[in-house]
Amino acid sequence: MSAASLQSPDDWEATYRCKHGQGQRGYVANVSETCHPENPFQLIVKVQSEPNTTDDAALLAAALPELAERSDVDELHTDGGYNSPQVDDLMQTHHVRQVQTAIRGLQPTEGKVGLEDMTWQTNADNGQPEFVTCPGGQRAEVVGGRKEGRYVATFDASVCADCPLREQCPTQPLVRRAGNVLRFSQREVNVALRRQRCVEERAAERHLRPAVEATIRAIKHPFRNGKVPVRGRPRVSMLLIGSAAMNNVRQIYRYQRSQEAAGQAGEGSQKASGSAWKRPMLSFCASLWTRLRALLCPMHLVQPAWACSR
Repeated sequence: MSAASLQSPDDWEATYRCKHGQGQRGYVANVSETCHPENPFQLIVKVQSEPNTTDDAALLAAALPELAERSDVDELHTDGGYNSPQVDDLMQTHHVRQVQTAIRGLQPTEGKVGLEDMTWQTNADNGQPEFVTCPGGQRAEVVGGRKEGRYVATFDASVCADCPLREQCPTQPLVRRAGNVLRFSQREVNVALRRQRCVEERAAERHLRPAVEATIRAIKHPFRNGKVPVRGRPRVSMLLIGSAAMNNVRQIYRYQRSQEAAGQAGEGSQKASGSAWKRPMLSFCASLWTRLRALLCPMHLVQPAWACSR
């Protein structure tokens, strides 16, 4: 039976998905949150909801153009599911650097030199490789291959002959002239560069992506048993946007409270009068949230799946 088959007669867009050995019916939510270390607090900037068979990379591809337009994002931290050739093209188009905590797909062969072990110089505008330096230190110019998107780099055979990594090297000797040639595609270069950034991220002292998991929990927390109490994608979207908006309000409120505590510690009366306007605002937001939940909550529950990007 197809995962996109009808799960409920009153929820035509809900789908079935098996994740970590558990079956889930409903929708997937994708959250984008700021994560710059210099920000005094972080805010959710985009919430997406789709049938839970939607791939993580498809969610990122749909969100990136708008994020780049209204937030000037230049670096995006994601987990291992958010990579695809389409995402690579969009990252290059919008000049965004993607940093992944892992990369799905085939892993490099152990004991072999791969493209991720080489140093690449690429064109800043289109991302095409211009020069490549092997682990042995030999630098070669990259030229276009016979087909579009294919490239060739030729290394000096005399230098390669004395290289201790010759047995593990992916280059092949030329037949009609001296030289060892390396053939590759643009896609393979993109994967290699992502692997290099992934290694750098793992070696860094501070990791930026894991904090978004707490944000996901904060969005899910108002819902009993982690289940969205509505059916239909429009209602699910409205509910998640409302929950994300309240999370942003809490972040702003906590920051303002900490600023007041730090800057007005000796001015108790002024602090009380200065923060008096916030209590009605929070009361109004809480009331609005309660009414929104009451409006959107039928008797049935749908279990969502979750994915996150940052």
